[in-house]
Amino acid sequence: MACAACLVLAALGMGGWAGGVAVGAGVALGNFWLLGRAVLRMGARVAGADAGAAGAARTVRPGLLRAALQGTALRLVLAAAALGLTIAFLPVNPLGVAAGLVGVHAAMAVLWMATGLAGTGSDGA
Repeated sequence: MACAACLVLAALGMGGWAGGVAVGAGVALGNFWLLGRAVLRMGARVAGADAGAAGAARTVRPGLLRAALQGTALRLVLAAAALGLTIAFLPVNPLGVAAGLVGVHAAMAVLWMATGLAGTGSDGA
C-alpha cells in the first residue's frame, strides 16, 4: 500500500510527499521487524527458563526485564534518529512522513482484523 501511495504521489509531481511516505513506512516496518525479533527472542528465553525450572513457580527475572527495556529503548532511539535525520537533511514533507507512519499501522491493523474475521467463520455457515 505504501509503495502504491509513493508511486501515485511521485506521478502527481509530489516528490517530497512521496519521499516522506516512503521514509515513514520504512521506519514503521523496521520498527515492527525489530519488535518481532525481540518478542521471539524473549519468548525463547522464557521457554528455556521454564523448561529448566522443572515445574517451579514462574518469576520474571530482572535480567530478562532489563533486556526487554534496553531493546525498547534502542528501537525508539533508532526510529527517532532515522526520522530526525531524514526530516533535517532530505527534501521530504514532514506530513508525508507522518502519513507513512500512520498509514502502515492502519493498513496492518485492517489486514489483521480481516484475517482474524476470515478465520472465525463469521459468514454464518
